Amino acid sequence: MVVADGKIFVGSIRDEGYVFCVSEDGEVLWRISLGGNVEGVAYGDGTLYVMTSKLYAVDVKDGRVLWKWDYGSWPIYKDGKIIVGHYGNVVVLDREGKLLWKKGYGAGGNVEGYPYIAVGNQAIYLPRSLGERPRDLYIVGMNGSTLGRYQMLPYEDGVAPITSNDAIVLPVKSEEGDGCCKLYILWHRGEKLSEIVLDAREEIWYPMASAAYGEVYVVTDPFTLYKLGDDEAPRINNISVEISEDYKKLNIYVEAYDNESALYRIILVYSVNGSKWMYKDMDIARTYVVEPVGGYGYREELYKTILDIT
Repeated sequence: MVVADGKIFVGSIRDEGYVFCVSEDGEVLWRISLGGNVEGVAYGDGTLYVMTSKLYAVDVKDGRVLWKWDYGSWPIYKDGKIIVGHYGNVVVLDREGKLLWKKGYGAGGNVEGYPYIAVGNQAIYLPRSLGERPRDLYIVGMNGSTLGRYQMLPYEDGVAPITSNDAIVLPVKSEEGDGCCKLYILWHRGEKLSEIVLDAREEIWYPMASAAYGEVYVVTDPFTLYKLGDDEAPRINNISVEISEDYKKLNIYVEAYDNESALYRIILVYSVNGSKWMYKDMDIARTYVVEPVGGYGYREELYKTILDIT
């Protein structure tokens, strides 16, 4: 099921392969049959992408089939591209159904057909789950170039990763010893930031992970759900304010850090002469030639912003 543009799109698992478009009030706006179980749907820019035994592009306005492709795999839409996994390959199509590139990385998926692929802002992340070991995590550009790689241990199997702007969370099942589940926290080019070992009470599953509101949730077996988060707040050590010589601008400086998880953004919340509250991002005062692994703010950083007070 997908909710977009004020409509709900639902696929059926009957042989007819119905796709329904339903309004917010529950009215069926249109229905089409694609002739096979609907196993996955994705939405992007006015088009619904539906997986049965084939991949269909459907106009959300009227249910008209725009094109179809012979690859039947759960679609992922990102910035005008459709990414699917197919028999170990990563396949990328444009919005018109034209093949942009196809490469073999040993990409697999679960029994429901969901691929072990995650798509971030600039890259595709996929652990090798078919073929020989080690089954490394590959980081692939949207043009098909290999940007990075994280080398797994010979007895480890990665599953569907999750991504934020810069970090990757890779769930792993390890067969070492009695077996366990792990989470690798990686920087966006594959550098390891940390490793978390998770116990399972029963038979160990391939872990499933999801993230929301800065917290990570992981299922490791039928009875165990983990919630992982950042317990410590960032530190703010010093705040200073300078006024410009012409009395028209305020230069505001803050020293802040979080040595557990770095800092994503520093936002100044302010009001001028009793006006409504306003928000402005603060910039890093220091100039870096290369972005540090793990991001900014592991150590104390000086942030600055300028307010116009005229």
